[in-house]
Amino acid sequence: MNNILSAKNKIRVVTALTVLICMPAHAINTAAYQITTFKNFQRLYEFPTDKEVAFDAQLPAIEVVLRYEGKQQPLSAAHVQFLQNFSKVLPGAIDSSLYKEEISVSEQGHTYWLPIQSKVLTDFLSQIKPSQEFTSYVRSLGATKTQCAYVLIDYDEKIDNTLQPSSSPIDGLAGVRCGQSWNETAQALEKRLGPSFASGRRETGK
Repeated sequence: MNNILSAKNKIRVVTALTVLICMPAHAINTAAYQITTFKNFQRLYEFPTDKEVAFDAQLPAIEVVLRYEGKQQPLSAAHVQFLQNFSKVLPGAIDSSLYKEEISVSEQGHTYWLPIQSKVLTDFLSQIKPSQEFTSYVRSLGATKTQCAYVLIDYDEKIDNTLQPSSSPIDGLAGVRCGQSWNETAQALEKRLGPSFASGRRETGK
């Protein structure tokens, strides 16, 4: 993943890199979010081995189907520290004060605590029930040595069946489904990774 920054780096953040993560729910451009799974996204992540924490200036936007586990809690100390440090390294890119809670979600057998804005949480709890799957719109902020760091920007209670993770281990390797035509595969990869997937470059929109 490009543009990985350590907490010790002194950087200049230009307006083009600033993403308004404090924007209200249901006001985002969902077309800018690449369809994937946490598992496949993390497979592409290259963590710098000499760092304890890495921040991603590109703030990749991903669209993931998750299952709500019916639990919420105040933001963990680890997430509070990560968000505060991220705000210092990339000032203006995220308003860490908006994230005071986190929800428990799962995908493909793995459970995650996902920071969520308080205003978004109110609507979320009124629409999404425990054990219910939903479409999430997530930004990746970087990672520690043990896990990637995400924040939930928005959600949709409706699920596109094409986003459902496959149970086939072969599908999991490529991130696409077996048995579909090349055109369908190419379209799926382009939607998930962007128009430059063939050259190995990944682009994100605001």
